[in-house]
Amino acid sequence: KVALPRNLMNGFCSIEPLICLGEALKQQDKFPARDDFIPAKELIVRHCCKTRWFELMQEKGSFDEFDLNHDGVLDRNEIKAMLAKNLRREIPDFVVDDMIKSIDSDDSGVINAGEFSYLMAVTERQLTKRNDF
Repeated sequence: KVALPRNLMNGFCSIEPLICLGEALKQQDKFPARDDFIPAKELIVRHCCKTRWFELMQEKGSFDEFDLNHDGVLDRNEIKAMLAKNLRREIPDFVVDDMIKSIDSDDSGVINAGEFSYLMAVTERQLTKRNDF
Protein backbone atom coordinates (compact mmCIF):
# COMPACT_ATOMS: atom_id res chain seq x y z
CA LYS A 1 0.00 0.00 0.00
CA VAL A 2 1.55 3.25 -1.16
CA ALA A 3 0.56 6.36 0.76
CA LEU A 4 0.93 10.10 0.35
CA PRO A 5 1.98 11.93 3.52
CA ARG A 6 0.27 15.12 4.47
CA ASN A 7 3.47 17.15 4.24
CA LEU A 8 3.30 16.95 0.42
CA MET A 9 -0.21 18.43 0.61
CA ASN A 10 1.17 21.16 2.88
CA GLY A 11 3.57 22.30 0.16
CA PHE A 12 6.65 20.12 0.52
CA CYS A 13 8.23 19.86 -2.97
CA SER A 14 5.83 22.57 -4.23
CA ILE A 15 3.65 20.17 -6.22
CA GLU A 16 0.70 22.39 -7.13
CA PRO A 17 -2.01 19.68 -7.59
CA LEU A 18 -1.16 18.21 -4.19
CA ILE A 19 -1.21 21.63 -2.55
CA CYS A 20 -4.65 22.28 -4.10
CA LEU A 21 -5.86 18.92 -2.82
CA GLY A 22 -4.56 19.74 0.65
CA GLU A 23 -6.33 23.10 0.65
CA ALA A 24 -9.60 21.50 -0.46
CA LEU A 25 -9.33 18.84 2.26
CA LYS A 26 -8.64 21.49 4.89
CA GLN A 27 -11.74 23.45 3.82
CA GLN A 28 -13.81 20.28 4.21
CA ASP A 29 -12.18 19.43 7.57
CA LYS A 30 -10.93 16.19 5.99
CA PHE A 31 -7.22 16.93 6.00
CA PRO A 32 -5.33 13.86 7.25
CA ALA A 33 -4.12 13.79 10.81
CA ARG A 34 -0.39 13.68 11.44
CA ASP A 35 -0.19 9.89 11.08
CA ASP A 36 -2.88 9.47 8.43
CA PHE A 37 -2.18 8.95 4.76
CA ILE A 38 -4.19 9.00 1.56
CA PRO A 39 -3.46 5.98 -0.63
CA ALA A 40 -1.75 7.07 -3.84
CA LYS A 41 -4.11 4.85 -5.84
CA GLU A 42 -7.08 6.79 -4.45
CA LEU A 43 -5.49 10.10 -5.46
CA ILE A 44 -4.83 8.85 -8.97
CA VAL A 45 -8.40 7.57 -9.39
CA ARG A 46 -9.81 10.82 -8.01
CA HIS A 47 -7.67 12.89 -10.38
CA CYS A 48 -8.63 10.77 -13.41
CA CYS A 49 -12.32 11.03 -12.54
CA LYS A 50 -12.15 14.81 -12.13
CA THR A 51 -10.37 15.08 -15.46
CA ARG A 52 -13.07 12.94 -17.11
CA TRP A 53 -15.81 15.14 -15.57
CA PHE A 54 -14.15 18.24 -16.98
CA GLU A 55 -13.67 16.70 -20.43
CA LEU A 56 -17.26 15.46 -20.62
CA MET A 57 -18.73 18.79 -19.69
CA GLN A 58 -16.41 20.73 -21.97
CA GLU A 59 -17.26 18.48 -24.93
CA LYS A 60 -20.83 17.44 -24.39
CA GLY A 61 -22.81 19.99 -22.46
CA SER A 62 -23.79 21.56 -19.20
CA PHE A 63 -24.86 20.26 -15.81
CA ASP A 64 -28.52 20.94 -16.61
CA GLU A 65 -28.40 18.85 -19.79
CA PHE A 66 -27.38 15.77 -17.78
CA ASP A 67 -29.86 16.36 -14.95
CA LEU A 68 -32.49 14.28 -16.74
CA ASN A 69 -35.20 14.56 -14.11
CA HIS A 70 -34.42 18.24 -13.37
CA ASP A 71 -34.14 17.74 -9.62
CA GLY A 72 -30.93 19.77 -9.29
CA VAL A 73 -28.60 16.80 -8.75
CA LEU A 74 -26.93 14.14 -10.85
CA ASP A 75 -27.72 10.75 -9.35
CA ARG A 76 -25.92 7.51 -10.16
CA ASN A 77 -28.43 6.58 -12.90
CA GLU A 78 -27.97 9.93 -14.65
CA ILE A 79 -24.20 9.70 -14.35
CA LYS A 80 -24.18 6.14 -15.64
CA ALA A 81 -26.35 7.15 -18.62
CA MET A 82 -24.13 10.17 -19.34
CA LEU A 83 -20.96 8.08 -19.28
CA ALA A 84 -22.47 5.27 -21.37
CA LYS A 85 -23.71 7.72 -23.99
CA ASN A 86 -20.44 9.63 -24.24
CA LEU A 87 -18.10 6.67 -24.01
CA ARG A 88 -20.37 4.44 -26.14
CA ARG A 89 -20.14 1.44 -23.86
CA GLU A 90 -21.64 -0.01 -20.71
CA ILE A 91 -20.07 1.47 -17.58
CA PRO A 92 -19.34 -0.71 -14.51
CA ASP A 93 -20.91 0.41 -11.24
CA PHE A 94 -17.53 0.92 -9.57
CA VAL A 95 -16.62 3.53 -12.22
CA VAL A 96 -19.86 5.40 -11.55
CA ASP A 97 -19.15 5.24 -7.80
CA ASP A 98 -15.61 6.59 -8.33
CA MET A 99 -16.94 9.41 -10.52
CA ILE A 100 -19.39 10.40 -7.79
CA LYS A 101 -16.85 10.15 -4.96
CA SER A 102 -14.36 12.26 -6.88
CA ILE A 103 -16.43 15.45 -6.54
CA ASP A 104 -19.16 14.67 -3.98
CA SER A 105 -17.81 16.94 -1.25
CA ASP A 106 -20.82 16.56 1.06
CA ASP A 107 -20.92 12.74 0.78
CA SER A 108 -24.58 12.81 -0.29
CA GLY A 109 -24.09 10.21 -3.02
CA VAL A 110 -25.17 12.67 -5.73
CA ILE A 111 -23.54 15.60 -7.50
CA ASN A 112 -25.21 18.97 -7.07
CA ALA A 113 -24.67 22.02 -9.25
CA GLY A 114 -22.42 23.63 -6.63
CA GLU A 115 -20.06 20.66 -6.47
CA PHE A 116 -19.91 20.54 -10.23
CA SER A 117 -19.34 24.29 -10.60
CA TYR A 118 -16.54 24.13 -8.05
CA LEU A 119 -14.81 21.36 -10.03
CA MET A 120 -15.10 23.34 -13.26
CA ALA A 121 -13.70 26.50 -11.66
CA VAL A 122 -10.75 24.71 -10.04
CA THR A 123 -9.94 22.80 -13.22
CA GLU A 124 -10.10 25.88 -15.41
CA ARG A 125 -7.86 27.75 -12.95
CA GLN A 126 -5.30 24.92 -13.05
CA LEU A 127 -5.37 24.85 -16.86
CA THR A 128 -4.85 28.61 -16.94
CA LYS A 129 -1.83 28.30 -14.63
CA ARG A 130 -0.32 25.60 -16.90
CA ASN A 131 -0.84 27.73 -20.00
CA ASP A 132 0.83 30.70 -18.34
CA PHE A 133 4.13 28.79 -18.18
